Amino acid sequence: MRPYAAPQQWLSLSLLVGALAALALPGCADAPATAPLPAGAEGGGTTVSIPGVLVPIPVVLTDTAAVEWAAAPAQSAPTSRGGAAASHPQVAVTDIRKITKGFSQLRAVNSAGQVTGTDFSVGRAAFRWQPERGFTPLPPLAGHRAAEAYDINAAGHVAGRSDNLFIEGLLPPPAAECDPCAVVWDEGGRVTPLGTLGGPSSEARGLNDRDLVVGSSETAAGDTHAFQWDAASGMRDLGTLGGRSSGAAAVNDAGQVVGWSERPDGTAGAFLWEAGRGMRDIGDFTPSAINAAGQVVGTRGNAFFGGRAVLWEAGVGVTDLGVLPSDAGSSASAINARGQVVGASRGPEEQCPQGSGQFRPGRAFLWQSGIGMVDLFFPAGDCDAEAFGVNDVGQVVGASGDGVCGDGGCDANATIWTTALVEAAGAPVVDRLHAAVLGPRNPTGLTGVLLRVRLADPGDPGPWDWRIEWGDGVTHAPQNVTYRGEFAFLRAAPYTALGPFTITVWATDRGGRRSAPAATEVSDPLLQLPDCTGPVALTVSPGTTPTFSWTPRCRLSFLTVRTADDASGLWSISPLIEANTIGPDVRYGIVPNAATDQFEGPVPLVPGTAYRVVVGTGGGLVAGEATFTP
Repeated sequence: MRPYAAPQQWLSLSLLVGALAALALPGCADAPATAPLPAGAEGGGTTVSIPGVLVPIPVVLTDTAAVEWAAAPAQSAPTSRGGAAASHPQVAVTDIRKITKGFSQLRAVNSAGQVTGTDFSVGRAAFRWQPERGFTPLPPLAGHRAAEAYDINAAGHVAGRSDNLFIEGLLPPPAAECDPCAVVWDEGGRVTPLGTLGGPSSEARGLNDRDLVVGSSETAAGDTHAFQWDAASGMRDLGTLGGRSSGAAAVNDAGQVVGWSERPDGTAGAFLWEAGRGMRDIGDFTPSAINAAGQVVGTRGNAFFGGRAVLWEAGVGVTDLGVLPSDAGSSASAINARGQVVGASRGPEEQCPQGSGQFRPGRAFLWQSGIGMVDLFFPAGDCDAEAFGVNDVGQVVGASGDGVCGDGGCDANATIWTTALVEAAGAPVVDRLHAAVLGPRNPTGLTGVLLRVRLADPGDPGPWDWRIEWGDGVTHAPQNVTYRGEFAFLRAAPYTALGPFTITVWATDRGGRRSAPAATEVSDPLLQLPDCTGPVALTVSPGTTPTFSWTPRCRLSFLTVRTADDASGLWSISPLIEANTIGPDVRYGIVPNAATDQFEGPVPLVPGTAYRVVVGTGGGLVAGEATFTP
């Protein structure tokens, strides 16, 4: 097998230290060098040390055992930035997961769990994602090279924009009707242009379940106005508050539209537009969303310089939602039917590593009346997060990154937080689950399934009885576990199939109070398959989301798709923990299991264009390649 030189910059992203750091928790350097074994655990103990990533971890090598997680000593309360105790007795973060790697963000989620967003890793590529189907590319209009997605409704229809993307060295694209153009994608990913108000550009920002779309467009006079569009009537100008410009941000199912507008004196304010009443001024802030009850959220001022997330209600006016502890500014992005608000609270630069380049990084939050602002926490290893959307069942979507910034922006990964309201006051709260399958060659020396959890129960000193359903018919019930805060359970026996498997856990305190169930999903990285040790024969299924298969059936280390002339990379995946974890039957745009990361794309494939797929083993050796034309 020959070395594959072209994507070495992608392969370097999966270096072991960086990969394992993704499983570490912030602050692990301050954890004690040693820690006691869990009280009541059976079997002998061992300590595993991974220099530079995790401090020594005591492990009880039984079929299931409580394991100290390095970031939180036993009997400690969960911590937030700066070491302050994080108390959220009524809202639990039951799952945090990233679905992309690089620079991408999720903007909206419907109650079926379908999400939409944009991948900025290679240009701008809009997509829709759902757990059972993975990624669906949302292509730009003919004559355009890029697209962004902003909102999704219950039918999976997505509103956004399509535009030309300047790429150095490429000829200008063909002339298009507008640039950018407001567009809607249907459930099959087909794109429809919405036109303009007579000018050369428009973009769609929101839509409701009746497929009523809102956004902004240039007029023939060169001004920008808010618009409303539907398939029957086309685009309608909503006007302004007396100034020249306006723009719509969101619409609810009653047809109420919110956005911003200039006033006659040149200042900008928030508007609420209703059929039969027109546009009215509702205050000095920039709206971002409206729910079915007519509650409006947005931001007063600039969150980076002390601005605040706000909530507007008819008859009440504007309410300041505040900030998370130690922060100075906040912004609100979305609100659901429960009145739960999500956004970002902005903190000091010290939140991210020195020299990262991130200015006033954020913490994603959820706010609810009577509870206040709740920190949604970072995925492991990150320091900057923002929430952009929330559905009516408490799923929150946005972006989270490690704060590393360059000329092209700061690293951010499309992220989903799952939240739940605690069932009863005083019950334990279990959240922040993260599962990883540890194969036979990972540096910890352990094998099996590692499940990180966090337990908060301020009113009970413990111990707690646990129930863990691993998703494959295996259930464990560890008793008298004394740990609270961050720790982990280790299941020594691996899965015997790929999955995915949904792991569900509960904790019960001494008073018999049971936590709400918390769940996360994990896939076994094909531990039952051998490593590929020689060339493989590649086959590619037809279509713009092909499946890549190879024989013999074995595990590879990387897969990358490029244009046939190697001019640009479109999609690449590479392992997170082990050298070889990618098994055959990989569908374009879908990360095949929890032990792999996506490092590029997916950029939509264009029918009739020739592409090249290359697969290989550890060390960048090519095991097979094939050209294909969807």
